[in-house]
Amino acid sequence: MQWTSSIRRKIRDLLACAGAVIDQADGASLFRAAALPQFSIQPLALHSVMRSASRETDLFRLLPDVPGGPTVLAKLNQVRAEIAQKKAKSTQALRIILQRFDLPPKSRHPRLRGIRRQLGKEEAAHQ
Repeated sequence: MQWTSSIRRKIRDLLACAGAVIDQADGASLFRAAALPQFSIQPLALHSVMRSASRETDLFRLLPDVPGGPTVLAKLNQVRAEIAQKKAKSTQALRIILQRFDLPPKSRHPRLRGIRRQLGKEEAAHQ
């Protein structure tokens, strides 16, 4: 069975959120995480702020000026702090990211359920 474009997109969202949690200067990951629907960032507002800034300005410095941007940064900081507080290793950290960013939302697709189930098993084995 091949991965559908929907599954690939959800996996890219997860990896982007993980990248943004790990390194706020990772502009590509931060951009994709900020584009998630739960943050309701208007593309034109983000585009406008980005165009008015110099090329060297990191996206995380621009997000506070975009409606919804502070929410993205707060969520990243919250997730980063939770991972640090729990001293989470990779599997547990990914599980935290999945839950806090609601990625993927509860899915009926067997592969996505399988990913969630496998992460849960691995986390339980390491506790």
